[in-house]
Amino acid sequence: MWEWHGGNWAELDRELPDTNILITTPFHPAYITKERLAKGKNLELLVTAGIGSDHIDLRAAAEKGLTVAEVTGDGPLAHVC
Repeated sequence: MWEWHGGNWAELDRELPDTNILITTPFHPAYITKERLAKGKNLELLVTAGIGSDHIDLRAAAEKGLTVAEVTGDGPLAHVC
């Protein structure tokens, strides 16, 4: 599992091939494009900790058979991890 805190796109791209679960937030969105999904060979689950998943290419995620979950509420990461 790798949690995206925003900022360094090179770090995101470097970590994606070994990542199974990616947690991101709408406040620091990791823009998960079709190209990035192709790099994430081990991805199984994409989690948005908060409301909104417009930063994830949902069509490409579905084509890859990935689950995209949106977790809201108090302390959303605690409910995921």
